[in-house]
Amino acid sequence: MKKTLWTYGDSFTESFDTAKGAFFWVDEYVAWKGYIPKVYGEIISDEMEMELVNLGRGGTDNYSIFQSVCDSANLINSNDVIIIGCSSCTRFRLVNKFDNWISIIPMLNRNIRNLEDVSNTTLEEVLINRTKAKYAYEVHSWIKLLNIAFPNNLIIHWSPLDRIVSKNYIGNLTNITKETNKNIINDHYGEVGHRQLAKIFIDMINSNTIYTRML
Repeated sequence: MKKTLWTYGDSFTESFDTAKGAFFWVDEYVAWKGYIPKVYGEIISDEMEMELVNLGRGGTDNYSIFQSVCDSANLINSNDVIIIGCSSCTRFRLVNKFDNWISIIPMLNRNIRNLEDVSNTTLEEVLINRTKAKYAYEVHSWIKLLNIAFPNNLIIHWSPLDRIVSKNYIGNLTNITKETNKNIINDHYGEVGHRQLAKIFIDMINSNTIYTRML
C-alpha cells in the first residue's frame, strides 16, 4: 500500500487549483504561467510516488491548522508522512454570525463584516497583543503533542512566516515577485519556489530527519 503524504497549512501549502478565484494573486499568477503550477505537496507526491491529501487553506490560522490535523488524525496510517506549515501567530479565529470559524488576519478585513459582536477596536487590540512571542510557544506545545501522538510517522514542522514558531523557518526561497521579474508583486512561492521547497522536504524524508520532530 502506498504511503500517504498529508500536508497542512495556509496559502503556502494550498494548491493553486483550489485557491483559484479566492485570491487575486493566485489568479494573476496562474494567468501569467498559462497553466496551473504544482505546489510542494504535489511535487513530492509525484516524485516519491505517494498519495497526497492536501488540507492547506489560504488565509488560515494556526488554531484551524491544528484542528485540521486533529480532525483527520484517525485517517493517518503508520508511516504516512505529515508536513505541517505553521502560519503567523498574529492570526487567530473567531465565530461569525453564521456560526462558522473565520481567521482574523492583520490588514485583511474581508471577513470582519460578518462579525456582529466584536468591534474593530477590539480586533486591533488583540492583533497587537498577538505580536508577543508567548503565542509562538503555545504552538510549540501543540507540536510536542503531535509528535507524541504520531510516534510512527515522520512529521515535518515548518513555517514560511515565523522564525520563532518553528526551527524549520524556510522563508528565503524564490517568490512570485522574483520568478515573474516583478510582473506580479507577491511574496508567496511560485512554481520555482515550490520546487525548491519540495527538494528540501524530499531530502528530509529520505534521511528521516529527526531534528524536525524536536522543539
